[in-house]
Amino acid sequence: MMGGGAGWACDEFTQAVYAQAGISLPRGVSAQAAGGTQTSNPQVGDLVVFSGHIGIYAGGNMMWDNPGYASSYVGWQNVYRSMDVIPGGYYFVTYR
Repeated sequence: MMGGGAGWACDEFTQAVYAQAGISLPRGVSAQAAGGTQTSNPQVGDLVVFSGHIGIYAGGNMMWDNPGYASSYVGWQNVYRSMDVIPGGYYFVTYR
């Protein structure tokens, strides 16, 4: 999974990772969020949804994401720290 996401948007990253697990996600942050079920008990692999951004929950309040088209890496960061740069809070969505 860490093998590259250069040129991907965050939703393309989540789409590609889920495809590896045989789960088809739609394109777009809003569509991916709406396609799953919101959960207050996130498990590793669930989606972390922000306003205009999406990542994959890694457990322990951490997530994997691709920051955007200019990024040449997949990030691993604290969900709460992400709120410093992405206003509006977040929630979790599951496709289980």
